[in-house]
Amino acid sequence: LIGFMLSKFFANYYDCIDERNLFFGSPKFDINLDYKSILNKYKLKENNKFALIFYPKKRDIKKINIRTVYSLLRDLGYKIIVKTRGKDPIYSWLNRGDFYFLDTTWYPHTSQELIKISDIVINFGSTAIEECVMMNKPIIEFNVKPFENLFKPLYDYKFAYNFDPNFNKNEFKNAVNFLIKSDLKDEFKNAQNNNLFNNEINSSKEILKFLIKIYS
Repeated sequence: LIGFMLSKFFANYYDCIDERNLFFGSPKFDINLDYKSILNKYKLKENNKFALIFYPKKRDIKKINIRTVYSLLRDLGYKIIVKTRGKDPIYSWLNRGDFYFLDTTWYPHTSQELIKISDIVINFGSTAIEECVMMNKPIIEFNVKPFENLFKPLYDYKFAYNFDPNFNKNEFKNAVNFLIKSDLKDEFKNAQNNNLFNNEINSSKEILKFLIKIYS
């Protein structure tokens, strides 16, 4: 059997190396996401600044004061977009931010569309760090999971800040401002090339070319 893997780096990192592995990236990044079309789809206004929250799992929500995070972001002028999975709905209206979304589409995925139109992402261990890196979107990570985050090496770049649940409010605000105001293009490019894959590659075409070649 052939294994199509995201990157050689993470195949090594997670000890999944096999001579049958092939590294063509991920087809989910081949789609062209249009900023204005996404705003219209989700009924969002173009003149707003958006902070996207990937809501913590129920297991972890008690470890963080999520409303404090919302309050600090609003102080900085951001509208809060909250995204969670359909199987993990948020029952408290106060925790749903200004806009609340579940998974509505898979290609393009709701998460990718919301990342596209947001200025910054706030994460709680979600694997959305992969999408953020490939889409050049800065991220703040709160370490609330009881185990190591997936794609942990991606948090070692300057486009990512890591905070513990008992975080300093001023440090959080400073981190947001730094991430928004800094030119991080080289950091994203290094992470893509070193840990993931070149985001100029069309993975779908490469996979199809390979399959046609070996089965024709």
